[in-house]
Amino acid sequence: MANASANVYFVMFKTFTSFNGDAEMGFSWQGKAEGQALFSDETLAAFNGTQSFNSGVPYANIFNDNYYYQTYHQFSFTYREKFNEQFFFGVKISALLGIQYQKLDITGSKAVYTDAKDTAGVALKGVYYDSYIPGHFISRDYLPTFRNPGASISIGTTYITEDKFILQGNIKDLGFIHWSSRSRVYNFNNSTVIKGLSLPQREDSIYNKVYGFDSQKPNGRFLQHPDRWQGRVKH
Repeated sequence: MANASANVYFVMFKTFTSFNGDAEMGFSWQGKAEGQALFSDETLAAFNGTQSFNSGVPYANIFNDNYYYQTYHQFSFTYREKFNEQFFFGVKISALLGIQYQKLDITGSKAVYTDAKDTAGVALKGVYYDSYIPGHFISRDYLPTFRNPGASISIGTTYITEDKFILQGNIKDLGFIHWSSRSRVYNFNNSTVIKGLSLPQREDSIYNKVYGFDSQKPNGRFLQHPDRWQGRVKH
């Protein structure tokens, strides 16, 4: 399993609210991306050609993969105070504006490779979620909008005992994003034939068959039209 995250601060401001420096407050605007994926060894091998597979042998559940990722803006107000020499408390309250969310769960798969034709017959079953974007995703879609609103809170405390032991407790970014009710949900359970698996552009052939960009055979792909529109809460 692979986990990935990125965090970029666009604006950050902090100031002390007391002359002795025991209290501070701040504001920030940051962009975040989070993702998690679990891909089988066979899925990775498929992008390297057909040499890892036996021709004519049926394979079952070798492409049962899943992943998700989301990107969003986070506008935060923070406050931290030192109440005495032993107790510290801090809180961060954030407004979240979602940019994009995707999730893929493949629950069943079958494949048969044919070396003579340089093809593979593949069947997949699962669910794919995709957040709503008006039209094609372009650079301006990274700008903050209220299309996918949300909120989160972080709380942290520190206590120093008389024996100088430090006790800490934290709740970090507990919250939600309500993705647009026009978000797409695809339930797929069909098969297709992928050609040219020994050619340099085999990655494009696989991607186009899965995500539906095969203009010559628009019905020979897995993700064609959404079954329904559905809003989701996710963070």
